[in-house]
Amino acid sequence: MFSAEEFIAAITQHIPDKHFQMVRYYGWYSSRSRGDRIKKGVLRPGDEPPQGENANEVIPL
Repeated sequence: MFSAEEFIAAITQHIPDKHFQMVRYYGWYSSRSRGDRIKKGVLRPGDEPPQGENANEVIPL
């Protein structure tokens, strides 16, 4: 069992410092989004689609 003061001291250790970066990548650049695009074969913005005999291959990011 914790006393109230001990509990507050223990829980506040998990609060990040001011301006600490918690999430590095989100949206288009997140690991999940990149993995989903690789599975679907979606290109990065600005990439040209493949031409010729390799036109149906998935292009990894």
